[in-house]
Amino acid sequence: MEYKKITPFRKPKRKTTGFTPEEKFYHYSGIRVKKLLRLMKSVGNLSDTRYYSYTPNQKSVILKAIKASYTDMIKNGKKNQEILAQAKEKIFGMM
Repeated sequence: MEYKKITPFRKPKRKTTGFTPEEKFYHYSGIRVKKLLRLMKSVGNLSDTRYYSYTPNQKSVILKAIKASYTDMIKNGKKNQEILAQAKEKIFGMM
């Protein structure tokens, strides 16, 4: 039996152990935002009435879940920024 070479569709995983926090943020945000946009497009495809049917209630449930997730993300981001600001103030305030 002859095996064909299969081209890998993914790049090899990068090791992020030596990355700075900024480099890690840039690296992971690029990956996660691409996934998020792809998934949101997939959810948006559900609105095609040629293939799917839904009630207004079902639509509102999905939109509420998306909005809730978005607000949680914003709250966590603000909370993290506040924590970082407090830590910087403690560190640099002591000097």
